[in-house]
Amino acid sequence: MEIKIKEIAEGFTPVYKHETDACADCMANVDNVIIPQGDTVFVPLGFAVEIPAGYEGIIKGRSGLSASGLICALGTIDTGYTGEVKAILTNLSDDAWKINRGDRICQFKVQKSEKINFIKVNQLAESERGENGLGSTGIK
Repeated sequence: MEIKIKEIAEGFTPVYKHETDACADCMANVDNVIIPQGDTVFVPLGFAVEIPAGYEGIIKGRSGLSASGLICALGTIDTGYTGEVKAILTNLSDDAWKINRGDRICQFKVQKSEKINFIKVNQLAESERGENGLGSTGIK
């Protein structure tokens, strides 16, 4: 698949570090951003993309950073959005995080996005689970 990309302010094109990676790494396009414990910031990634109809762009976290307490909110890039892509980072660690230009802070992927035709009904089909929700299946 080919996606048109425009680098912004000497930004970076996302890169696959390994041929088998499912997502491309995105780099911060700002320098010396401090994220205090508990704070959330928008970090520009220095690129804009043209997502084809029927697809969505997705920004998601990097597992190593998430394990260390720097969480990237899952974000969708719609077909109609052609502005600069940004990451939404929240620091849940015990210390401040420093982000520098070029740091790999999130991942980017494109996937099919089906349109849904919602059909209003008064009742849904019976199922084994029914309305049993969060935690209803236990841990073991």
